[in-house]
Amino acid sequence: MNVQFPEVLDNSIMKSYKTCPRQAFWQYFMHYKPSTISVHLVAGKAYAEGLERYRRELYFNNKDKNEALELAILATIKAYGPFTANDWKKSWLSVCEAVVYYADRYEKSAENFWPFRLEGIPTVEISMAMPLDRVN
Repeated sequence: MNVQFPEVLDNSIMKSYKTCPRQAFWQYFMHYKPSTISVHLVAGKAYAEGLERYRRELYFNNKDKNEALELAILATIKAYGPFTANDWKKSWLSVCEAVVYYADRYEKSAENFWPFRLEGIPTVEISMAMPLDRVN
């Protein structure tokens, strides 16, 4: 058995450990992956990819809303892949509709949300794992 201790204990590992220590061990130390694909993970990943692409195009590349949204929808569909959901609420079309809803609800304007700038560059997503001086 080749146990590999993670370099960083992030929030995901800690939450998993609090829920079930054995699950955390197999998932994060032994890198076990379940044999079935979760519709929630597929849809969540596709949604995150779509939002990231939308915000990158809007704030980094200064695209107009419609062009940014078109590229975001394409990124969402690509990230969703050939997976077929049994639940229509998690279908590729529903995930695309959620991205469109986000774009309509949180439209880029002076009155609405603007991303945090780190060294003058607008951020899309920042890792919440903090680097440590030593490795365990």
